[in-house]
Amino acid sequence: MQVFDIPSMAPEDTYHLMTSLVAPRPIGWVATVDASGVPNIAPFGYFSVCSHKPPVLHITDTGSHSDTLRNIRATGEFVCHVVSYDHVQAMNFTAIPFPPEENEFEWAGLTMAPAQKVRAPHIAEARARIECRLRQFVEIGEDTMVLGDIVSVSVDPAVMRNGRVEPDLLRPVGRYSGNRYAEGTGFYRLPRVGWEQLQTGDGPHRLPPFVPGRWRGAASVSDMPPFYGPKDVDHES
Repeated sequence: MQVFDIPSMAPEDTYHLMTSLVAPRPIGWVATVDASGVPNIAPFGYFSVCSHKPPVLHITDTGSHSDTLRNIRATGEFVCHVVSYDHVQAMNFTAIPFPPEENEFEWAGLTMAPAQKVRAPHIAEARARIECRLRQFVEIGEDTMVLGDIVSVSVDPAVMRNGRVEPDLLRPVGRYSGNRYAEGTGFYRLPRVGWEQLQTGDGPHRLPPFVPGRWRGAASVSDMPPFYGPKDVDHES
């Protein structure tokens, strides 16, 4: 194992190390509007859901998207979009640091449409959008984390089956380090065994080899998890 002494590393080296390890990361494609009505779009590689009771997500600005942060401070609202494979080029284009007065919707050939509950616009082409109102800012050194209360979610019915979003239809894109991205459609289903099943051995699966022998009758995963194509995976209960 190579050991990295984080406090002694340069920030850019820490960034490349951490974004290589914590990957793939979802991309928050964020639309905002300033106080005078000028819209802005920017992608965020630090983006995730951080709570579901209440529903809250976060984005973190590292100084690259100051227009977004300034607009959220002014209006208290923003819209996060899921980046699907067919929109990845437009997303990457909106990462350009345009001057504040420029309209990224027009530059990227995207359609601006009104959101359901917030003033910030949404990207009409996106397959899913999450509308947020500012909960709080968290200052972390030179970076700023934005926590947003989710007030509305809109999803294209074409990416859903039986009322649930399907990754093979949504085709979400995640980011690795540098300029490397991946489409998130290779997925596995790994059943979980309850404690009672583990004790009694009544579960339908068996434990992997690294588990003590007396428990191996209860559950299992193979050495390499089996791949399930979109048609093979049922919805979780």
